[in-house]
Amino acid sequence: MRLPEQKLYDWLVRKVGHLTMLERVENRVKKDTPDLYFSSKFHCPPDRPTSSGWIELKCLDAFPVKATTTIKLPHWTNGQRYWALRHKMRGGITWLVVQVGDEVFLFNAAEMGANEWTQAEWRSFGVVLNRKSCTTEDVLAGLYELMF
Repeated sequence: MRLPEQKLYDWLVRKVGHLTMLERVENRVKKDTPDLYFSSKFHCPPDRPTSSGWIELKCLDAFPVKATTTIKLPHWTNGQRYWALRHKMRGGITWLVVQVGDEVFLFNAAEMGANEWTQAEWRSFGVVLNRKSCTTEDVLAGLYELMF
């Protein structure tokens, strides 16, 4: 049985794999390295002929029952947040892609901080996609929107 993050990876490959390079990274030496390397020249913003960066995948079963409850993202470590921030300071982008039920949230990982936000804040700071109905263009546009 595939784990939730593996299923999220499968979904991402189905959505954008034919137009991108998605490379899974399993790094036992530097454990905070994101899960995927991403590169594409398709559907890029007009001022960027190609786009590349790193993607960290996370899954939540559901949001807290109370909408005002702060969401704690499991396994979003200080090391991962620091890695994303260092990468951004050197001109790179790291996306945090989080599945919650049938929704997929895209965030600029360097801006995610400690991730102590409510559900409303998640919806305002991230790009929200419906996992079942979004298109390839929706996913790529959402990733590119968070680059600037």
